[in-house]
Amino acid sequence: MPAGRPSSTQSKWFNRRLADTDKQILAAAGNGDMSLGFKNLLEIYQVLWNRGYRPTTDFEDFLCQHIGDE
Repeated sequence: MPAGRPSSTQSKWFNRRLADTDKQILAAAGNGDMSLGFKNLLEIYQVLWNRGYRPTTDFEDFLCQHIGDE
């Protein structure tokens, strides 16, 4: 995480410098709209969280274990 103001769940604004690859990911997730892409990625993460994914979990292993779960 870059240096700067400590993170807080009370933040109203999210201001970070993005790498070109991060911008491309957000744009792809939002069909060209980076703001929509950010919203879509948050929604995807919520679904993953509800299915048991946690940041300490290896993502590839998680996906392999849950492919086909409904």
